[in-house]
Amino acid sequence: MRIIITLLVLSATFFQVKAQIVATTEDGRKVELNPDGTWRFKEVEKVTPPSDCSGVLELHEDRMTGNKTFFAPKEHIILTKDGETGLAVAWMLIENIIVLSITVDGGGCIDEDDRIYFLFRDGTRYDRKNETRFNCTGRAGVNFGGPYGKKADLTNFTTKQLAAIRVSTSKNIIEENLTNLESQALMEGVVCIKSKL
Repeated sequence: MRIIITLLVLSATFFQVKAQIVATTEDGRKVELNPDGTWRFKEVEKVTPPSDCSGVLELHEDRMTGNKTFFAPKEHIILTKDGETGLAVAWMLIENIIVLSITVDGGGCIDEDDRIYFLFRDGTRYDRKNETRFNCTGRAGVNFGGPYGKKADLTNFTTKQLAAIRVSTSKNIIEENLTNLESQALMEGVVCIKSKL
């Protein structure tokens, strides 16, 4: 009888430990695996924005007009798998319009109708039409605020970490994953930019 009770306690402990398996997907998201074969995304820890944005923001002032543009983070985040194609990403604040600026390398021309896709670490998705004019210099972007509206959509970027960005172009589809540090830097950047409104 004592052996049976011991075996029951050990097997219950085994299944309880087994239920706490956490795995990481290829794009960096965490999932909890259950013994019954089901799974769910693990809650992503909230990023605490910096209390002082001076280390995150860079100010450019036009000497002729006095117009101010804030950039965050100070340096564009470079995302590339192979060094030949990739994305450079940063937030900008220009005349009360927040812009997520994306420079595409190796993608060809970008049209006004091309799409930009965002995947967040919690599994949610967001996509927008490119809002820059047709160009072959790799410039793409999404605008928030002012005549563009979408201020509520900006909440996704201030409360969730990005896992990946995909930009469709005339020649290619460029998709890059973000590390936790890159994702955190972008999130801190938009929180600091938003504080300047």
